[in-house]
Amino acid sequence: MSNNEELAMRRRLLYDGHGTGDDKKISNLSRNIAKLCLVDNQEDFPKLHATILRDISSLAAIADKQIKLSERCDRSFGELNKAIQEQEEIIKQAEEDLVQLKLEIDYVDKLKKISVYPDCVTTRQSIEQVERRKEQLMERLKKYRLHIKTVIESCRNLRKIFEDA
Repeated sequence: MSNNEELAMRRRLLYDGHGTGDDKKISNLSRNIAKLCLVDNQEDFPKLHATILRDISSLAAIADKQIKLSERCDRSFGELNKAIQEQEEIIKQAEEDLVQLKLEIDYVDKLKKISVYPDCVTTRQSIEQVERRKEQLMERLKKYRLHIKTVIESCRNLRKIFEDA
């Protein structure tokens, strides 16, 4: 259906009285203005004038509501983008930490293979140190995952709010 056909269908529905919402209010306003221009009876003039003022007031209230909703959406999307950027930084840091952990683990593994007579105490300490570091990084990764999960849930809730609005 082309844009012109859609517009014609909308006008037909509005003319028949089946339209709803803002389009119908705008149509009623234009119809009342046309009636006002063609009024012959001076007694009908104040009534039409009052109706037009009421329609304009109603449309102005709708416009204000749409502006406020648009501003809320803009603020929310700005905050959402900021939160996403923060989470991307956290993810990037987690990836760097995991690469570092892998390098440390590889280093310890190579030390075990290279040493013909490894110093058990030193090796054990290194392994324990790497294990502690691994545990720290795994805890940090769990926190990052929780943050990401929270952001995703917030995004879903925000999307649902906007869809309901």
